[in-house]
This record gives sequence, structure tokens and C-alpha cells, in this order.
Amino acid sequence: MKDNAKRVLIAVLCVCLAGALIWAIAGQIAQSRYKLRLKSMYERSYYSFVGGMDELEVNLSKLMVTGAPEQEVLLLSRVSRLAEDTSREMASLSAGDESVSDMMDFVNRLGDYCAVLCQSAAEGQPISQTDRENLAAMLERQAELGEMVRRLDASVLTSLEMDEVEPGGQEDPFSLSVEPETQVPALIYDGPFSQAATGEPKALGQETITQEIANSVAAAFLGTERVKSVASMHGIEGEIPTFGVQVETSDAGTLFVQVTKQGGQVLLVMPESSPKESNYTVEQCRQSAEGFLRERGFGAMEAGYWQMYSGLVVFNFCAVLDGVRLYPDQVKVQVSMETGYVIGLEAGNYWRNHVERQLEEPVLTQAQAVDRVIGLEVTNVRLCVIPMLQKEKFCYEISGQRDNDRYLIYINALDGRVENILKLLLEEDKEMVV
Repeated sequence: MKDNAKRVLIAVLCVCLAGALIWAIAGQIAQSRYKLRLKSMYERSYYSFVGGMDELEVNLSKLMVTGAPEQEVLLLSRVSRLAEDTSREMASLSAGDESVSDMMDFVNRLGDYCAVLCQSAAEGQPISQTDRENLAAMLERQAELGEMVRRLDASVLTSLEMDEVEPGGQEDPFSLSVEPETQVPALIYDGPFSQAATGEPKALGQETITQEIANSVAAAFLGTERVKSVASMHGIEGEIPTFGVQVETSDAGTLFVQVTKQGGQVLLVMPESSPKESNYTVEQCRQSAEGFLRERGFGAMEAGYWQMYSGLVVFNFCAVLDGVRLYPDQVKVQVSMETGYVIGLEAGNYWRNHVERQLEEPVLTQAQAVDRVIGLEVTNVRLCVIPMLQKEKFCYEISGQRDNDRYLIYINALDGRVENILKLLLEEDKEMVV
């Protein structure tokens, strides 16, 4: 009996020990998972924080170059909202980090200040010179903090001792009653209004084509001398239905082409792989793209903004009528820096918006339009058509510089309203706007 009792006791102890081990292992796994969740939350908050700081700087800088009341209200409201969102993201980071705490104080003051100015501007009271000087000082400080933020990555993500944090504890960010919402920063566009395509296509016509015709269209568009073989692919039944075509070329490998079922026009060309060398300059690639579009019947087009990456240069071209840029009618072209050939194209904006236009005579003179711009050293003025809320606006595009920053301001040529303000990003590998 004693032996049986011993065996039972040993068995019970083994079960208890095994249970304790399982419990410990389960606890370690739960703690590891929690730490991963916490780190993921910190990373999300950090990058939202960085995006918010960048957007605050951009919108503050736009305030420096507009005197239009409606734009002032819009920008002040946007800065106030961005400041609130950015502050919430900062609250998710370590409150013990002195740099983060100082930035939070500044961003909160900035948001409150702009909220007060916005209310005054909405009631018809213009921004005073003193307020403009204060905003300029805040912009300078915001730029300094923005640079600091981009160096905070490692310190922010390691400032909290993960081993000392327990789920639901006082320092646990998940214990907040409301988790901060992520405010998505405004998109960075590679050219003015380059993503403004909306609505039904106006330039495709009514004729419908077959897959066989689409294959021929794709080969002819790319240049039959480059084409080694053509094969049918699945198309896209989207906003603009297309046939798919796979084209093997002698200079760029495989290119995937989408040809519209209505009208038989090339909507999209995409390369399967990136070029491996850079033998051509940006200017040479621009000339190649211009010649390509001209030979394909796109008419008068001007290259605007561009970006270089992975052996490619991507240009935004827009149609031109009597010297007036038509920003709704854009074509994006990718050129290989290895061969100088066009290997990619996006023409959705063009086929949606390209119609014959009868342009009105401007009511404002060029000088009157320039008078509506403040704080900007004007370098160029030209007429253009821009897309705005499903409509088109006839505007003066005023290019100018303030300090080391460059802007594009769009003044309605018929009523003098400030329709939009864009900030240029000029770097070695791109010319873009925000």
C-alpha cells in the first residue's frame, strides 16, 4: 500500500509540475505576444506622428503665401485638426521622453492658436501682420521639430522598458479608454492634379473591339519592331473595362498592356521588371517620351513633373491648347534609363477628360492675379485648366518662391478666387508637389 501511495504522490507531483511548466510557458508566450503588440502600436504611432508633423509644416508654409480669406480658413482649420491628431499620436509614445513632451506642448499651442485664428477668419476678420509674424515663427520652429522627429525613431521605440510593462498596467497604452485614431497624411502627388481622374471616360468613343484587335493595338502602340510575341490575358472589369495583353519585347522583357474594350485605346502599360543600368539622362528620357506620345497621336503635350527610381524616369505630361495647360488631360509615362525606350504608361486621366474645349477670355489680367498673392517672389505666370470637385476651373498658375521653398498658386482667371496652393519638392531625383 505504501508503494502505491508513493507512486500516486509522485504522479500527482509530476502532473502539478507539468501544469506549472505549461502555465509558465503559456505566460511567456502571452507576454511575448503582448510585447509584439505593444511594439507594433508604437511603430504605428511613430510613423503617424512623423506624417502629422510633415503635414503641419506643409500647411503652415502654404499660409505664408495666401491672402485669400477662404484659403486662410481652410488652411487654419486643417492645421488645427492636424495638430490635434498629431498630439494624440504623441500621447501614445513615451510621455517620459522630454523631446516628445516638448513637441506635444508646441503642437497643442499651435493647434489652439490656429483654431482661434480660424474662427476670426470665418467671421471675416483678416489675419493681422502680427499674427502672420507669429505663424512664420511657428513655421520655423515646426521645421526644426520635424527634422528632430525624423531622428527619434530608435529612442522612441526603445524608451519604454518592455519587461516592466504589464497588460492593463498604468503605463499600458492599451489601457486608454479611446485608442488614438490614425490620421492618414495627404497624398504626395508627382505632379499637379495627377490623380484627379473621376467620372465616365469622355474620349473613348462608342466603338467596341475584340481581344484580337486589342492584341494588335498593344503591339502597334509599343512598336512592332520591339515586339517578339503577343498573348491574351485576363482583362479588368472595372470603371473602364479592358482587355489584357502580354507583350514580350526585345528591349524591356515582358510588358503588360490594358486596352479599353470601348474605343480600343491603351489605358495602361506596366513592365514586369525594372531596368538594371542607367545609360540615359533625364533629359534624354524626356525627349524619348515626348516623341513617343507625339507619334501615338496624343497631340500637343508638355512634360511637367518627374520622378526617378529603380532605373526609371516617370514623367507627367499634360495636354496644351493655345499655350494653356490642361491639367485634367494627363498622361504618365515611364522611360527606361537603360534603353531610353518607353516601358510604362498610365492614360486614365487623358481618356476620361480629353474633349474639345472652348476657353473663355480671362476676366482678370495677369497683373491682377499676381496682386492676389502675398509673401511670394513670383517667377512665372501662365494660364491653365485644373480639375476641382468634378468641375474644371480656368486659372492663372503662379509659380514663386518664399525663402528656399517654391509654390504653385492657382487664381481663378474669371473671379479671382484662390482655388488651390501646392508646394514644390525639388530634389536630385524628382520634382513633385504636395
